[in-house]
Amino acid sequence: MLIFTVGIGEGHNKVAEAIKEEIPEAKVIDILRYISENVHKLIKNTYLNTIKHTPSLWRYSYQRGEKLLKDLEIENVLSKIVATKLKKLLEQEKPKKIICTHAFAAALMSYLKPKYNYKLYSIITDYTVHPMWIQENVDKYFLPDEDIFIPKKLEEEKIYFYGMPVRNGFYKQTKNSKNTILIAGGGFGIGSLKDIANELVKEPYKVIVLTGRNEKLRKEIESIQDEKITAVGYTDNVVDYYDDAKIVVTKPGGVTSTELIIRNRPTIIYDIIPGQEEYNADYLLKWGVSLKANKKEDIATLIKFLLKNEIRYQQMVEAAAYLASRNRKTELIQEILND
Repeated sequence: MLIFTVGIGEGHNKVAEAIKEEIPEAKVIDILRYISENVHKLIKNTYLNTIKHTPSLWRYSYQRGEKLLKDLEIENVLSKIVATKLKKLLEQEKPKKIICTHAFAAALMSYLKPKYNYKLYSIITDYTVHPMWIQENVDKYFLPDEDIFIPKKLEEEKIYFYGMPVRNGFYKQTKNSKNTILIAGGGFGIGSLKDIANELVKEPYKVIVLTGRNEKLRKEIESIQDEKITAVGYTDNVVDYYDDAKIVVTKPGGVTSTELIIRNRPTIIYDIIPGQEEYNADYLLKWGVSLKANKKEDIATLIKFLLKNEIRYQQMVEAAAYLASRNRKTELIQEILND
């Protein structure tokens, strides 16, 4: 069995890891890295620079996704650039089943499937279904919830709702939080984390900032030189920081949001990336597990509001616990293994 991811966003990799925990014999392959490390770096850096400097361009690209696929004539692109190398891999591994945690990987594997005759599964990693996910040769789609945007062209008999799978450590019994405020910037430390930290210096809270792989940002946070503010670089023990936090300030990435829901942590969402994160934010706000800060100055106000309003805080905890109860990773794994 092969699990294909694309390491442009950390969440896709984390879902791949979550599946491998249950199917240890499966191989996880970052499809862009496998094709070319240089191609992977180019696409990742282009994506990060686009969402940082020209987010409106990313929204345009995201919204044009379906038309973009037609414009690209994906079969021709694949046959000329990547198909040869991937065919070699498939001939060596002879997989009976392939799982994709990124839409680009699903498109590639759908194109190659007729020749190699494997079962193909897509695990959607946001609270919406982008048109690129919809591919003719996918056998089953695993969606995070029924209460999301689902395109009409997605065949109903192929859809399964088990929740978004995350790593096993997030499913352990939840702990009572401390009074820490956590600012999380995802695996790449994206967003105006330093500005938010500077805003919260004025408040009496202990603040921890997770800067991911962004070493420059970690040093900038450390330069604030306030004992209430602590910067933490990339860590595999993020669940412990979630558990210590009373409130988490974060971007609404699909996987991060799911992890926090399962840990029953109320969130304040900010710096929303146009496209997929707008859909994620809509879902979180609709279910009452998050509050939205329209500008960084609002974050301290919203923190004060939640700390003073225990009833509203508990409502958010209970809403998260309800959504967490619908996350059934074990059943998702069994659906694939028994197919």
